[in-house]
Amino acid sequence: MINLKALEKISIHPKLSAVLDLVMGVVFLFGLKEMLFNWWFVLIWFVLRAMWWSGLVFLTFYAKNIDKIKHLIFLNVFNLGLFTSFLFLEWGLSKQVITILLIIGSSFSFYLLPDKNSVLSYISKPYRRWLLILTVSGMMGIFSSVGAVFIFQVSFIPKFIWILFISCITAIMSVFWWQNYGLKLNRKMGNWAFAMFLIIFELSWVLSITPIGFLIFGLILVWLWYLLWLMVRFHLSHEGIIWKKQIPFLLTNLGLFLIFVVFIVQWI
Repeated sequence: MINLKALEKISIHPKLSAVLDLVMGVVFLFGLKEMLFNWWFVLIWFVLRAMWWSGLVFLTFYAKNIDKIKHLIFLNVFNLGLFTSFLFLEWGLSKQVITILLIIGSSFSFYLLPDKNSVLSYISKPYRRWLLILTVSGMMGIFSSVGAVFIFQVSFIPKFIWILFISCITAIMSVFWWQNYGLKLNRKMGNWAFAMFLIIFELSWVLSITPIGFLIFGLILVWLWYLLWLMVRFHLSHEGIIWKKQIPFLLTNLGLFLIFVVFIVQWI
């Protein structure tokens, strides 16, 4: 019998956890190449990697102000998004980049974990920012994969269900990340989460009937989601939105978005 009380006393240093996850990441990626021919093996791969992270998160030392459960959730969102997009990519270089990210992305999140309790909030900022990058990358992968499902018609599941799925994930991730920046869950946040759900649902439905590629589908959705999430985060904070700072930021993004849509996007 496993002594759970004894396991609870084990506290692996975050840097050691990073090394262990890096090694296991290489093992999982090499194993994955042998499993791609069978969907059941792919599912088993997902489950095993989730189980590995669950065990590692449980045994790793976490500072009191860091939620290990959310760390685990964000890692799995990252894994799901990058791997599913990997299945639809054909360009060799892009697959190599995703393979590297799948190995080092999670490992670096453990490396950035603070190794001691501290009341200083800046100590955990690098960890939090990296985890946000992983989440955004995972969300883009999820969006792009759903876009690929629409284009290649590889699923019998109705479009409505897929769009409902990504809209729910978007709302949930939005709430988790608002909370990660110190905002309390209340009715106002719940209303914004529902608004986020509706916006992503309607936008993804419109994009699904436009002649764009699945990577563009994912990039547009994640770009607009992140901007909206950021503005709502400022809106929900005590300071509110400081428009003098945000208007130049929003105008810059608007200009880049228009350049991207008009001159870069290939309408198929």
